[in-house]
Order: sequence, then structure tokens, then C-alpha cells
Amino acid sequence: MISVLVIPPRPDDEPPQSDDDGLQIVPFRAAIA
Repeated sequence: MISVLVIPPRPDDEPPQSDDDGLQIVPFRAAIA
């Protein structure tokens, strides 16, 4: 369920305000895809 919540926020669309969050989103999306 956590992975589903991580998918909506995309670092590409949103400005890179928090690098930590962006880095965490990438691996999660890659694992799903």
C-alpha cells in the first residue's frame, strides 16, 4: 500500500525541494515497474 502512495508524487513534476524524498521515490517506482 505504501508503494501506491509513493507513486502519485513525482519529483519530475514537482520542484526538487527535498532530495531525500525524491531519491526514495525513484527506487519504489522502479521496483513496481
